[in-house]
Amino acid sequence: MKSFLLLVILVLVTSANTFSQDCPGALNVVQVLPVNPPCGSVGNFTFIVYLDKPNQNVSYQHGPDAADCFDLPTGWTFAQTAYKGLEKIGPIYYEKYEITVQPGQYNAGTGRIRNKAFCGTSTPLYSQWYSFNISRPASAAARNLTGSDNICVGGSSTFSLNAVPGDGNFTWSTGGSLFINGSQGSSSIQAGGNSNGSSNIQVSFSDACSNSITRNKFVFAGTPTLQQMTYGTAGTGVNNTVYTVNSVSANTWYIVRANEPRLVWNPNNSSVNGYVSGPYEYRFYLNPGQTLMFYPLTATNSCGTNTRNPTFTTSSSYRVLLNPSTTNLLVEFDNTDYLEALPEQVDLLSEKSTNPVLSVKIKDIFDRKAFKNGNGLEFDTKNLPRGTYLFACERF
Repeated sequence: MKSFLLLVILVLVTSANTFSQDCPGALNVVQVLPVNPPCGSVGNFTFIVYLDKPNQNVSYQHGPDAADCFDLPTGWTFAQTAYKGLEKIGPIYYEKYEITVQPGQYNAGTGRIRNKAFCGTSTPLYSQWYSFNISRPASAAARNLTGSDNICVGGSSTFSLNAVPGDGNFTWSTGGSLFINGSQGSSSIQAGGNSNGSSNIQVSFSDACSNSITRNKFVFAGTPTLQQMTYGTAGTGVNNTVYTVNSVSANTWYIVRANEPRLVWNPNNSSVNGYVSGPYEYRFYLNPGQTLMFYPLTATNSCGTNTRNPTFTTSSSYRVLLNPSTTNLLVEFDNTDYLEALPEQVDLLSEKSTNPVLSVKIKDIFDRKAFKNGNGLEFDTKNLPRGTYLFACERF
C-alpha cells in the first residue's frame, strides 16, 4: 500500500512538470494589420493578426478563434479564424492568423482582440486585450458629376451628383467663366456662363462615415477662345504660350495644344511632317527653313465658332556668297517670311578684334522689305583693309 501511494505521487509530479513545458499559456497579440472595410460595406472583411511565437516546440490548441476573443463595434460580428503558419518579420518569427468579420454598415472606432489557449483542460487561458483602430474609408462607389460640357454666355445648365445613401453636406463651387446659380445643400445645382473661357464645377460632400469627398467636372463657357494654347516638346513640357508667330528648333518633334475640343487644324504646308495626335493637340516636325501655319485653326461648340492662325517657323539658315570678296559680300537666308526666323543682327568682325567693322540690324531691313532679291543681305567691303574677317549672327 505504501508503494502504491509513492507511485501516484511521482506520476503527479511528472505531469506537473510536463504541463509547464508544453503550455506557455495564451500567446500575446503583437500586431493587427489595418482594419478598414469601405464605408457602407457589410460583406465579410478579412484582416491579419500576428501572435508571439513560443520559445519551444509545443503542441496545444490555441488561437483567437471564437467570439469571446473579440470586442467589436456595434453591428460587427466575428465570422472565422484561419491559421496561416509562421511568418518572419525582420529577424523574428510570428504566428499569423487571418480573421474574418462581418462589419456593420457605417460603424468604426476601436476594436479589441485577445488570444485564447487550452492546456489540457476545458478552461481557456486568455492573453491581454490588444486594441486596434477600425476605419471606414470612402467606398469606391461611382459617384459621377454629370451636366453639360458647354454653357453659353447668359445660359445655364443643371449639374448633378449620383450620390449614394448617407451622402450629405453638399457644397458647390466654380470660378472663372462660370458661376453657381442656385442654393447649396443638395446633390444638384444650376450653373451659368458669364464669359468665354472654361472652369471646373466642383462639389464637396461627406459620406455616412464622415469622409470628405470631392468631384469635379471641366466645363467650357461661351464660344471657343483659342487664346490659352501652348506648345513644347514631350521632353521639356508643353508649357510655352502660343503667339501669332513662334520660332522653334528644326529637326525636333513639337506638340501644340489647345484647350478646346472639336478642332480643325488646317495645316497649310503639306510638306511638313505632322498629324493630329488627340482631341486637343497636333504634333509636327520642321526641317531647317520650314514654316507651318494653321490657316485657320477652327474650334466650334454649341455656342459658336472661333478661329486663329498660329505660325511655327524654324530659325533661318544662311550661306555667304562671293567669298573671298573684293567689293561685296552677300548673305542669303532661306526664310525671310518671318522676323522671328531671322537673326537680330549680323556683324562682320576683324580677325584681330572682336569689335564689328560692319553691322546690320535685321529688323530694319525686314520692316523696309529691303532684302536683296527677296532673301539677301549685302555688305559693301571695298573700303575694308585686305585681311581675314569673321561673320557673326546674333539671334533673338
